[in-house]
Amino acid sequence: MKTLVTGASGFLGSALVPLLASDPSNHIYLVDAKPAEFISGYKNITFFKGDFTDPSILSKVLPLVQSVIHLAAFLGVDNCEADPNKTLSINGLSSCTLFDQCANYPNITKIIYTSSSEVYGDALNVSEQAIPAPKSDYAVAKLFAESYLHSLS
Repeated sequence: MKTLVTGASGFLGSALVPLLASDPSNHIYLVDAKPAEFISGYKNITFFKGDFTDPSILSKVLPLVQSVIHLAAFLGVDNCEADPNKTLSINGLSSCTLFDQCANYPNITKIIYTSSSEVYGDALNVSEQAIPAPKSDYAVAKLFAESYLHSLS
């Protein structure tokens, strides 16, 4: 399987990518603005330094893959509260743009998106059937992108 992972250098990506790359039948394409130090030694990883919002990078990598795992996000409570426009733009609109671009490539048959438990607000012991109650711009943006991807499916 040929898979694109956005945000590969982050907490989830740095754990997921080596697991995916451990299967030599997989080829993993990474897009991240930060270097992914953990990828040295893997022959089945191709790294694109940059942002998932950059159309020039996506036009190179999307034709090559069959699946996309979208982990990239604008993070940090203080960052997101200080810049709500950037939060909504990156985590909401830019994610939706990525999903739209993926839909233009028939070779891409699967998109995995990491939303956030933040979409449920202060609720405890929630399930996916719980009613969302986002309390921050970060949560609103994640819920928006999640809902948009669901509508595409």
